[in-house]
Amino acid sequence: MGINEPSNHQREHGALANAIASGFRKLLPFFKMYSAYSFAYSNSTMAIDEAREESDAVDEVIESAHVRSGTSLEALLFRPVQRLCVYPLLLKQAMQHAPAGPTRDIFAATFSEMEAMIGRINDDVRRQHEQLRAVDVLLNQIGETAADLVDPSRSLLFEKRVQMRCTNSFLPHWQVKRAHFWFVFSDTLLICHKKYTSQGLHEIARVPLKTIQIVDDGNARGADDAPFELKCWPAEGMAKYRVWAGGTAERNSLIQMLRESIFKAFLNEKPSPPSTSSRKSIQLSPKSEGSQRKPMRSTLTHPLLT
Repeated sequence: MGINEPSNHQREHGALANAIASGFRKLLPFFKMYSAYSFAYSNSTMAIDEAREESDAVDEVIESAHVRSGTSLEALLFRPVQRLCVYPLLLKQAMQHAPAGPTRDIFAATFSEMEAMIGRINDDVRRQHEQLRAVDVLLNQIGETAADLVDPSRSLLFEKRVQMRCTNSFLPHWQVKRAHFWFVFSDTLLICHKKYTSQGLHEIARVPLKTIQIVDDGNARGADDAPFELKCWPAEGMAKYRVWAGGTAERNSLIQMLRESIFKAFLNEKPSPPSTSSRKSIQLSPKSEGSQRKPMRSTLTHPLLT
């Protein structure tokens, strides 16, 4: 046997490493099921508590199984999620201890593929939570008036409580600064306020993100409660909103998140051509009046992209 030829032990080690790595790579496509399980797991503890409170028999069965096994039902349900986090650690350790060459390379490739799969699983779980929250907001908190916004392709990016008023509306509601709730979806800003006579929220306005221009007065940034302005061009006409979001840090954070959301809306949807239909009076809330609509700006001249 030549000096540079691998020994039997090295060959056996390499064959075993290849078998382990190949096994992981064959199973990787099936790891997608973890996204559904991980999403459902987040509500499992609450469901178990409710079941035990509603039924003494269920409570007794779960408790007796816990005593016999020494492991709680919650811990058993968590193990698949925990296992998913352990796999990359095991592969990384195998990669670090493997000799340089083909064996280390195959573990490195498997480790990279596993990390990419976990990233996709985390993205899927996040999207499912966003969609669930969006459905809860639209159907349970706002109601039937917002049901047309329920769509699998629409996700809730963030929500925020702000103070705001509309500076070009004659409606009494918009004449003074009031508390409103923002729900920023992937394509729409939904503005609501609390219902006066019942629980839930009342939809005031919905604004396509692609029609929003943020006007941030640099001279006012030093003030702790300085407002910023939104100029919007929805189908009904131009609207101007003055927005207060708290202190300087909170205000700047909101502006940044809104800018990022607008930018994503342009990336994810092809822009529509400017409307040539007759101009209408602005309709803020169900029925309101305001200034005439300005022509829609094209994508290339939007302030965020120039």
